[in-house]
Amino acid sequence: TLAFQLANHLLSYPDYANAPERVSPADPKSSIHRQVATGAHPGVLHLTRPLNEKTKAFKSALTVDEIRRINRFLSMTSHDGSYRVAIIDPADDMNTNAANALLKNLEEPPSKTLFILIVNSPGALLPTIRSRCQVVRLSALGEADLAGALQQAGFTLPDDPTARQSLSARAGGSVRQAILLT
Repeated sequence: TLAFQLANHLLSYPDYANAPERVSPADPKSSIHRQVATGAHPGVLHLTRPLNEKTKAFKSALTVDEIRRINRFLSMTSHDGSYRVAIIDPADDMNTNAANALLKNLEEPPSKTLFILIVNSPGALLPTIRSRCQVVRLSALGEADLAGALQQAGFTLPDDPTARQSLSARAGGSVRQAILLT
């Protein structure tokens, strides 16, 4: 979610001098938001593990063929001169060939290009990739923040304070997990 919020922010405010200081929630009425949310914005490339056609399950690794899509994405000029954002999720699921292919793009990225690598285990990335990244660690949400996020998403919280605490504890600070539990 944060990766797509960042992409939306960069595409909405390509001139950083005129951008707000904080990333605010995207306006659902905005055409940029709708395009980013549906995967149709030409300035955003989202790479994830591909689907195995035979088993109808996701492959266990992010393959070099997926990462090579970045080369095609970056070879085209931006349609409006703004940023291009490549989101790789989960980057720690890349096989060795894919990681080496990504490294070539990270070494000399074109201007106005942002790579967002989402990882669960940073140690699984090649040290040469980690050395080219700025790390942003996200912590689990506290009970009040989790409750606020759930309410904002339209979910009703239990009235009983003990039940709310239990939900928060079982969700481990994850909005997704809390939604699944409700």
